[in-house]
Amino acid sequence: MNRLVVGIDPHKDSLGICITHPDKDEILSKLSIENCSETETKLLIGKAYGLAYDLGTKPVFVIESTNVFWRPILSFLKRFGAEAQTVNSYQTKNLRRTLMRKIKTDTIDSLYRQ
Repeated sequence: MNRLVVGIDPHKDSLGICITHPDKDEILSKLSIENCSETETKLLIGKAYGLAYDLGTKPVFVIESTNVFWRPILSFLKRFGAEAQTVNSYQTKNLRRTLMRKIKTDTIDSLYRQ
């Protein structure tokens, strides 16, 4: 079963988020939320589970392990019982190098969490 990927690029004050379709190369949602905001994180989880339910799958949250900013969101997601994984920032940087366009944005980083 393909998963609904919720890619997260954490920073000091915000999280860049990209939710992608499990079966298509399609972005379902791009957003930015405040880092360490319980309310916004719960809304994100609700949105991810709602989209996943509509598509007959489950979400997986994939977080870039940048500095220490990824720890609060990973901890919260794990306590919530969500499937959450991390990828090293070098992995996303190297993947970006293989693309034709050399653009760096939080949304692009969060998209490559797949």
